[in-house]
Amino acid sequence: MILRSKRNIEREGISANKLYPVIEYEKNIQSGAERYKIYDDCRSVSWKTLRNFSVESDILDNYTKKRNDDTDSYSYIGIDEDFYTQLYLENEKSGCVREELEKKLIDILSSELSVENIIDNIYELGLKNEGIDMLLFAFFKKATKQDIINLSIYLYERITEMNSYILEIIVNNMKLYKESDVENLFVEIYMNASCTEDVLNLINNYLD
Repeated sequence: MILRSKRNIEREGISANKLYPVIEYEKNIQSGAERYKIYDDCRSVSWKTLRNFSVESDILDNYTKKRNDDTDSYSYIGIDEDFYTQLYLENEKSGCVREELEKKLIDILSSELSVENIIDNIYELGLKNEGIDMLLFAFFKKATKQDIINLSIYLYERITEMNSYILEIIVNNMKLYKESDVENLFVEIYMNASCTEDVLNLINNYLD
């Protein structure tokens, strides 16, 4: 299940037109009231209603259903109260749980959206948007060679919009494609971007 935001709400960490995977969904049986738990741009978990969102995907195949009194609750597989307890502990374990949560969000995006939907949202939001990394990971999970070529052409003109982490994601996931457009992108990154030494080494190995 995925929501699309209708507007920017900076205080809530919401970007206009961004796609937000739903971690939990609840519906009151009597009133029909619904609420959705998402992971916002501040990398916090919070409940939302459809006031500022629309439903982009309503697939619930990978959610566990429970009935509590007069409410049907759906939680994405592997998400429970202990998961949230661990998430908010300020220790090494919470970091691992947060990584696992982000992997689940990527799984939701890649399983419920087409490559076209994902890339359109990347283009719409821009490469500086918080959380664009998860959209990129979802894209690379199902992209074809032609999808990679198309993205490399798009990225060529936007080197300055990418931080070192996004550049690392791009290079790591494109390095297996020996295509002229990918090579052009890598040369442009090497010559004009602020890269980590690891990324520069990856590009050197690719070009050799």
